[in-house]
Amino acid sequence: MDQEFRSRLVQELEAEPEPPIGDLVGASVRQGRRLRTFRRVQTGGVAVAVLAVVAVAAVVASGATGGAPGVQAGGPGIGSTERTVPPRAYPSFDPSQKLVPWQPPAGAPATGPQVAATPAGVLELLLSLLPEGPTGAYAGNDDLLVQTYLDPGDGQGMLRVNVSKVVGSGDTVPPGEAEARCRTMGLDACPSPDEGVSYRAPLDNGGEIVVRQFTGNCIQHAVVEVTRADGIRVQVNIASCLAWDGTRNPPAPPALTIQQAAGIALDPRWNVTLARSIVDAGAARFPNLPELA
Repeated sequence: MDQEFRSRLVQELEAEPEPPIGDLVGASVRQGRRLRTFRRVQTGGVAVAVLAVVAVAAVVASGATGGAPGVQAGGPGIGSTERTVPPRAYPSFDPSQKLVPWQPPAGAPATGPQVAATPAGVLELLLSLLPEGPTGAYAGNDDLLVQTYLDPGDGQGMLRVNVSKVVGSGDTVPPGEAEARCRTMGLDACPSPDEGVSYRAPLDNGGEIVVRQFTGNCIQHAVVEVTRADGIRVQVNIASCLAWDGTRNPPAPPALTIQQAAGIALDPRWNVTLARSIVDAGAARFPNLPELA
């Protein structure tokens, strides 16, 4: 029975025409090619996307760590023109007019007994009296001469401040000490009383304020000198250059105006002794203050 059924089935199938499998095979082959092409495009797209992400990351990294430098110490990067320079309080100084000192900040608290002033203490007081702006390049020496850079908004400049007690104010100054002190400030010799003077006026409580200007000495481009009735002299040296770099004194804009320097020099806390709080704060902030040669 089974054998007869199979024989009849074979005969019926042989009588039927062949199915058109050629097109089915071709379609399958073409579909396979399309799938492989799609996978390659997908893989290539992922690779391109990865490369794009890497490229963007590289650009961001170069902006953060390489390429054109960013803002450093409060200053614009090289070639930057986007920074707006804030105007200074006193853009000019007219020696024919009465000098109106700038009002500095409150400054460092002065508490405790008076103790011998130190370079670090003098620098601590100076920094507390400056207008806003990044500072640096700190230095000082035992003549109570200190140095700082200040960038008030249009580039860093240099200041040097000296506190001393002048001859005839009660203490005897050893011979040659005054001249040596002048040399530490960049002068070959101390100026005569009238040398470089563009302004001189008495102070209400005795003493005087003097403004000197020296065209041939960038360390002391302008000097505001306050001599009090008690013999304390405060000298604020406004430079038109930076410190010696081994080859030269690079030019720089003045860090202060004459009026700002006057306000700083007139602060009553200046002395060859300072409040212990100021000396202690200076010692904590500048435990290894570089020597100002």
